[in-house]
Amino acid sequence: MRKALMTLAAFGLIVAGCSNGQTSDGAAGGDTTGASAGQAKAVKFAECMRGNGLKDFPDPVEGQFNTNFKRGTVLDPNSPQWKTALDKCKDLQPAGFLGGDGQVSGEQQQKMIKYAECMRKNGVPDFPDPSGGAMLSGDADPNSREYKAAAEACREFNPGGMIGGQ
Repeated sequence: MRKALMTLAAFGLIVAGCSNGQTSDGAAGGDTTGASAGQAKAVKFAECMRGNGLKDFPDPVEGQFNTNFKRGTVLDPNSPQWKTALDKCKDLQPAGFLGGDGQVSGEQQQKMIKYAECMRKNGVPDFPDPSGGAMLSGDADPNSREYKAAAEACREFNPGGMIGGQ
């Protein structure tokens, strides 16, 4: 009997862990389902990219990707490895992720240019212009205090899919 109760208790914990914690009447404090779904999709996309040759592809933070994609490496959106992985993972690609296929709207391109200009004006002088439909951070360290402050200051121009806003 004790073993059966332990098994039942363990099952209850597993089920509770899989629950999204929302009440059926929506009375819980705000709808986080969209954000959670976006984060989950971004995580699956990152796992897919790593599983298809980009072992250093970053995990998303709050559904956003670090812009530490560098020219001349496999994390360059123009590299053959990137293009192959992106092609294999395109069904998981989150909205707003600029994957370097050059398929960005004029509005997105303008936002990326304004974002790069803003980053340079706000303490990241070597932040490069967009290339191939993607934002690259060049040699800038996205984990540095200066970069984070600039990303926050430039949030309104962030084209999405990157840390600092959508």
